[in-house]
Order: sequence, then structure tokens, then C-alpha cells
Amino acid sequence: ELEITDCGTGANSSNGGVVRRRAGEVALSSSKPKRWALLLFQLIRRFMPNQCLEFGTCLGISTLYQSAALALNGSGNIVTMEGAESLASRAQKNFQELECKNIVGVVGRFDDVLNEVIDSHQPFDFVFIDGHHEGNATKRYFERLLPSVTRNAVMVFDDIHWSGSMKEAWKYIVRHRRVKYSVDLYQVGIIIVS
Repeated sequence: ELEITDCGTGANSSNGGVVRRRAGEVALSSSKPKRWALLLFQLIRRFMPNQCLEFGTCLGISTLYQSAALALNGSGNIVTMEGAESLASRAQKNFQELECKNIVGVVGRFDDVLNEVIDSHQPFDFVFIDGHHEGNATKRYFERLLPSVTRNAVMVFDDIHWSGSMKEAWKYIVRHRRVKYSVDLYQVGIIIVS
């Protein structure tokens, strides 16, 4: 059982965003299903990024798919950020058990740690934003990342149709002057940055 502090959309709940949940329950409700994790894996295999960034580690399942793709490519690292310390700790155990050497875990609210992550690890060739599913936050992260992503970087956004604000954020992103291509798969959106 994990005590989880929700730093995203559930953070305003009456108990301060703290819930107790079993790891299996979290995996079923919050981790990416296999088909979407395989999509991340295939994108990394195809585009061969050197430096990846993930928002929302959760238990590290999608991180492990991305890590495996980088390992098969023969190079590359992934920095993954998680706001809930208990989830980040469980993910770190998963990374260690599978002997993944290309993962850097960062614990903290995205707004609190993003600048340091960018300063320490840029430029990014691949970004997966799966956490804090709120439109204004998503747009803010996108804008903050633009100066630190490479030309032809791939950015994947989760839950682009989850709410009205996320739909608006996705519209804003695909219309941005630096977005060369976009694909709306309903569950996720993918862009290539010019």
C-alpha cells in the first residue's frame, strides 16, 4: 500500500490530495496500458533520441518501455519526474530490479523541478507529458520546454481529450508556429517540433 500525494488534478481534494492505494490498483488506473507503452517504445526505436524527458513516472512502467527502447538503440537516457515521493520510490525499486542504467528519477512537483531538470539535462529529443492533466499547466510545460528541445524533437501528450481545458491546450499546441507535424490519436497527441 502506498500513501500518494496527488500533485496534479486531484490535488485540491478535501484531504489535501493524499490517498492510500495498493500498487496494483495504481498500475491499473494510472499507468499506461500496454498498447500505449508500446507506442512510446516504437517512437523511441524509430526516432532514436539521445535525451528523453518524462512527466509523471508513476510506478515507472512507461519509463521502463522507453528505457528498453533506448537500450536497444544502443544509447540515450531518460529523465523522469514524479511528484509523489512514494510512487517515485517504488519506481526506483523497479528500475534497480531490472538493472536499468539509463534512467534518472527526479522527485518533486513539475513546476518546482522542471527548470533544474532542463538546465541539467537539455537538449531533449523526446518528451512524454503524462501528469498534471490540466490545460493551462500543459501549455505552460510546452512553452517552457520549447527552447530546450532539439529540431525534429518528438513530444507526446497524454489525455488530450480528457477535459475541456486539455482539448484547448491540444488545440493551442498544434497551432503553435514551431509545430511541424501533429497526430491526434484521441488518447494521446504527438507532435514534431521544427
